[in-house]
Order: sequence, then C-alpha cells, then structure tokens
Amino acid sequence: MNKRNIYAFAAFYPVLPNISGSSEVSGSFFKYWPSNNKKIFYITHLKDNNKNNKFQPIKIIKENPYFKIISLISLCFKIIIFLKRTKKPYLIIEGPSWIFYSYATIKVIKLFLPNTKIIYHSHSIEYEIRKKFNKKIISYLTFFLEKKVFRLSDFSTSVSKNEYKKIYSLYKKKTIIFENGIDLNKIKKISKKKINYKYLIYTGSYLYKPNKEAIDILVNDVMPKILILHPNLKLIITGGGYNEKIKYKWLINKDKLKKKQLYYYLKYAECLVAPLLYGSGTRIKILEALCVGTNVITTPIGIEGIRFFKKNNNPLVSNNIKLFPIYINKLLKNKKKYINKKNIAFYRNMFSMKNLTEKFYKKIIN
Repeated sequence: MNKRNIYAFAAFYPVLPNISGSSEVSGSFFKYWPSNNKKIFYITHLKDNNKNNKFQPIKIIKENPYFKIISLISLCFKIIIFLKRTKKPYLIIEGPSWIFYSYATIKVIKLFLPNTKIIYHSHSIEYEIRKKFNKKIISYLTFFLEKKVFRLSDFSTSVSKNEYKKIYSLYKKKTIIFENGIDLNKIKKISKKKINYKYLIYTGSYLYKPNKEAIDILVNDVMPKILILHPNLKLIITGGGYNEKIKYKWLINKDKLKKKQLYYYLKYAECLVAPLLYGSGTRIKILEALCVGTNVITTPIGIEGIRFFKKNNNPLVSNNIKLFPIYINKLLKNKKKYINKKNIAFYRNMFSMKNLTEKFYKKIIN
C-alpha cells in the first residue's frame, strides 16, 4: 500500500464550469494544492467539456436536494476507491452547500477508512444563512450538523478573524484562518476591447437569497433614482436565476458567465454595486472586483471580513443604501477611478489563491 499522502476533495455543487464564487474558490484551491496525488469529486447538473482526469463529476439530472442525497452514494464510493490505495488518506470537504452533505460524507468515509484525516474548508457559517432565510427546523438541524462537522474535522477553516470568533462562539471550535482568494491567471487574459456604453454591475445568482435582496434593491430603488441623472446608464447582472417579469431597457441580464467573460464585464464596469443586507463569509464578487481594478460600492455586510484600503473611497462602504445613488453619481462624474495601481497590486497579492493555498498547506501538512 502507498505511504504517500493522497487527497480527495469533495464538493456538492458544480466546480466546472467555473461560473460561481464557490466554484472559483474550490477550483482554484484544488488547482494550487501542492500535490499531484489529488482528485476533486463534485456533484453537478451542468454540462461541461472537462477532460482532466483530476476532476471527477458526479452527474445528477437537475439541481435538487433529493438527487444530491442519492448521488452521495456514488460520490462516497468513488472517494473510497481513490483513497484506499494509501495509508495516509486525506478528505477535504468544500463547505458552501447544505451541511448534511458534508456530515454524511465524512461519516461514510470514516466508517470505511477510519484513519482518514478530514479538512473542512468552510466558506462561511451556514447556520447564519439558514437562521435568516429558512424554517426553524432546518435552522436547528443545520446548527447541530455544522457543529458535528467542525468537531469531526482534524482541521477546519474560517475565512476571516470575524468568522473565527463567530465559529468559536457557536461551536467552541478553533479554526485556521484561510481567507478566500481567486486564480489571478484568469485576470491576465481579459480582452482589451472596451464596451461602448456605461454600466454598473452586480454578480451573483438570484437564487441565493442575499443576492436576491441586493438585486431587488438595485432594480427597484437604486437604478430608478440614478437614471434621472444618467438616463443612458445600464445595469448588468450575472449569475443566473433572474427571470424578468418587467422588461427594463437599462437592465442587461447576462445570466451565467464563464470567468473570462465575467472578468471582462467587471473590468469595464463603472462600478460593482452590492447593497447586501445579509450574508456570511466573504463575498467573492468583492474580491474579484478589487483584483480586476473595478470600483466598489457596498455595505459593511458586503465587505465583512475583507481587509481593504479606507483612505481613497474604494471600496466605498455605507450602511445607508438610500445614499447609493449619490455615491454612484459622484463616481460617474469623477474622471479618475478611485482605485489605483498600487491598490490593485495590494489586493492581488492578498487574494492570490496560489499564495494562500501554499501557506495553508505548509501550516497543516507534515
């Protein structure tokens, strides 16, 4: 039997194609994990042309909890086959899905391969989201299972000092701070062909309730006010899930975009506007915008857990969403962008998934 470390990554959502914040974090984390003895297993309802044998999709008919639960059998079986070749198996659980999937997978793998080391890569505190948007029974179940997952894991992470404190307060578990990051190589490939109209942008699936709140605020409150001063301004939304009941000439729905396309629209936007009222973890959309070099206007929730420059108004952070049209107007009238090259270099260094992953690996792997 092999004595080398072998690493199985498990994700309960599409990692490929890379069209979401979660897939960006998980995909780049896996990419830069410093080992060739690795494979990522992920549940997906999407079509992709992946030919890399390091990526193992577990296909389901559609995005549905029942299909996902059934697919866990196949996912666990394939992980066990992959890991049983070594005396030093590692299972890395990717966090942004219903916590039951993580708990069930850990229990099954530990049953058949009890010496497996578990790393729980938490993207956020799921209980905080469920508490806000789901029924009490789901909220309580999530709290119970999330506590179990943190306790069962040999290593678990938090995305910021703030999350570290919250996790310890809730579950009395000390975590390793592992900030979210992105694959900077994709930023270098952005097209230089500029877009011939001015627009604001919001990125994130409308099916995720914190995003739904923010998009509704943009469409119903912010845009009608700013259009009085800038009638030709557009709003681009990406991420999918938004079905327009009312057609607005100024609203452009790009649905789900691959990262190359997403970064293109981010780069040439006047601003990423993120009036987020609720969330957990750190927002990948904010990290991506700062690394691309796009102005950001958001709330304290939007920037929560992210280290940033406060002197030059980028990102511009305010609790008062009623003032967002005023901030946007000032930015549009200012010929110089608030963000500068020094800031961009700082953010790219700080949010480089390559740098973050290598440091994390050295910290926990002997």
